[in-house]
Amino acid sequence: MKYELHLKRVNPTALLYLTFTTIDKSTNAPGVVGFSYFPLFMNASDGMPAATEAVKKVAPHIGMYQMPIMYARPKEERPFGYERFVYLERVPTASVLVRVLKAPKDAQGKPVSTESLPPDQKHLSFIVAPEYKEGLYSTQYFSITEDERKIMTLRRRRANPPLLSVARDLAVDRGMDVSELQLDKLIDSSKKTPMLDLTYYSQYEAGLGVRVNIEALHDNKAKGFFGVLASVVPPGSYYDADRQGPPKDAFIFTEPDFSSHHQTSKFSEGDACILGFEPQQPGMCLFLDINLWLPDKGTFVDYGFAVAPLLETLETDADRTTLEYYVSSGVFSLPVYKGSPNPVIIQMLKESTEPMQVLRSALHDKTIQQLGTTSVIVRVVDTQRKMHFLKSFEQQPPSTKYLEKAQLSTHTYKPLGGGLFGGPTKLRELVPSKYKGKEAAYATFLEKEFKAFLKI
Repeated sequence: MKYELHLKRVNPTALLYLTFTTIDKSTNAPGVVGFSYFPLFMNASDGMPAATEAVKKVAPHIGMYQMPIMYARPKEERPFGYERFVYLERVPTASVLVRVLKAPKDAQGKPVSTESLPPDQKHLSFIVAPEYKEGLYSTQYFSITEDERKIMTLRRRRANPPLLSVARDLAVDRGMDVSELQLDKLIDSSKKTPMLDLTYYSQYEAGLGVRVNIEALHDNKAKGFFGVLASVVPPGSYYDADRQGPPKDAFIFTEPDFSSHHQTSKFSEGDACILGFEPQQPGMCLFLDINLWLPDKGTFVDYGFAVAPLLETLETDADRTTLEYYVSSGVFSLPVYKGSPNPVIIQMLKESTEPMQVLRSALHDKTIQQLGTTSVIVRVVDTQRKMHFLKSFEQQPPSTKYLEKAQLSTHTYKPLGGGLFGGPTKLRELVPSKYKGKEAAYATFLEKEFKAFLKI
């Protein structure tokens, strides 16, 4: 695409504002890929893009640049400059190449517009773009990470169906011939167009894995500390009767955020990275076995369990004989079910391709019960998107994607305030006197006790 700008007066913060829209393969409906920008003028004083309209002396921002594509719509309000974009989450690896050149001039030194040239000379105003591989585009605004380099290497090995096959699928979905498709009319880029579902941004790659974090137990009534055993199911080997030694498909969370309160008991463990697990079936999930440490009794007791789906499937490579797996990334609010894990439920999860349906049926049959309105807040993120979902659940409420309709009113996250008799108890207040002021040592103690309780 080529555009010409002939401006007599300029706003120093003027920029190119780019919106990229496509057809979302998961819904066959329009979706916004992301947004990008390019500042058109530089502050002549400091060589930076002009940040305010008060800048008096500017220079055109000339050159060839690789610009990031952001996965969020910037606030469209004045002043609308480049700073609206720089703190937004990026679409990993995605970028747009932008060239801004000075208009050619005639013999009298006046700028020449393409529109003023005769038809047989219009081509003279076009300068052929260099090949990307020549490395001539500046990456001043686009710093690629080492993970992104790995992702691009992996992507080159994967099937890349031609656009014609994608268009054919689109036509079939709409009951028409591919020759009848008018893509420019199908692709809508209004402000109501939803963002592309980045769950399907890149296929699951076992070598890069999934990052998991137990954020908190919310609307909890018990006063104590939590230990969570997270198992990949299948295989879910911790629950095998013939298991020997510690399971290699499970990991624990025990480190409390002592500044949080018991009603929303937070963890400060950081991410656990699940590496090397090849998908065994579409229903692969995380089984969360939640246990409670009672400080006054000095023991762990069964508390409840929850299930977090790990993978989803989508046909994307024009080969309907194979499944393409994608990580169901996000921060989710999940209902907690009462008591110790039911061996029958675990076995059904191992065999099922729809783990949430297993819970739905068990709840209907009353073989499991919800633990009141308590929920566990979990972050599951494809490592290929590890720079996403960094805001805390207090800043950006967890997704309700896996809640049933009847659970939306009870398990959608809402901050809890103090009750009639004062505020909730800080976890720090529950630490035994022996460990007062020694929270790190107490966290180590809890981890040791939890491993002993689990016999791992």
